[in-house]
Amino acid sequence: MPPKTECETLKNPRYKAKRRSSVAWIVVLFIAFLLFIFFLILYGALRSGKQTPVSVDPAAGEETSAPRGSGRETVLPPETDPETSGPENTVQTTAPAPPATYPPETTQRPETTQKPVTTQPPPPSSDPGTSPVILRETPDAGEEYISRITFLGDSTTYGMLFYQVLPGGKESPQVWVPKSGTLALFRASYDKVLCRDDNVEYLIPDAVAAKKPDILVITLGVNGVSSMDETSFKSAYGKLIESIRAACPETKIVLQSIFPVSTTYERLDAINNTNITAANGWIVALAERYSLRYLDTRSVLSDGSGNLPLTLQNGDGMHLNAQGFEKILGYIRTHALPS
Repeated sequence: MPPKTECETLKNPRYKAKRRSSVAWIVVLFIAFLLFIFFLILYGALRSGKQTPVSVDPAAGEETSAPRGSGRETVLPPETDPETSGPENTVQTTAPAPPATYPPETTQRPETTQKPVTTQPPPPSSDPGTSPVILRETPDAGEEYISRITFLGDSTTYGMLFYQVLPGGKESPQVWVPKSGTLALFRASYDKVLCRDDNVEYLIPDAVAAKKPDILVITLGVNGVSSMDETSFKSAYGKLIESIRAACPETKIVLQSIFPVSTTYERLDAINNTNITAANGWIVALAERYSLRYLDTRSVLSDGSGNLPLTLQNGDGMHLNAQGFEKILGYIRTHALPS
């Protein structure tokens, strides 16, 4: 059979169908290519497009000023905290190398409406020298008595770890302070203390419930004397006492005086011995209200003018040195709780 001519091939139905199919695929591929190019252009435009920035009204979006502290235990306004000038401000489970002075803590307290204490604070509710709740002199109870005590407090208590005046040294389980090294009275309801026997942080009532201390000596308040009035001071301290009692009724609570400061302390405008004397009177009144005992350790730390002697402070005018803590422990041994 002779081969088909080109004209006959073009007229063949099967050839026409193949040709139409090829044209259709070409059209489809061309359209797909155009769509691909279109989406690439659109994607690039969206990525490079600039969005209109959204402005935030500081008044509505966030506070423009940091919360004011109440002082070094007080977080002093606006950002330094003289009482917290205790040890290191960084979180740590062991005491730092001995500094010349404790650097101030920068932790700031929440916004508060507490009325500041005036330069001339109101007189104490009770006379610390005559109240029946004050522990009087006793025979030396010895180291066995000290071993029964857990010390809860601020940076003035942290120094017991720093100077290793208790069994266990810098890891003594007898000292409860936060990792920061200080504890402000106005933060005592929510700050945690580190218990070094298990290296766990607890809220204070939880620590009491878990550890059930025999005697708990509390030393708090120096951070509050610059900004808390008598009502707010007693309210915060009273709530702490009640929470401890609820956690472990068997624990014997002893309230210790706030220590005096020396004449070299740089923030005497906020924390001074006039304010400290007033606050110690409030603590005595709390001891009377809750039927607790009061340790008047300020008496053994004061010179003839009521100031902390330079020989008992670590260089910053507030915190005790090793000699100062030995005086404290000696006083506690000779002013023991009744059997």
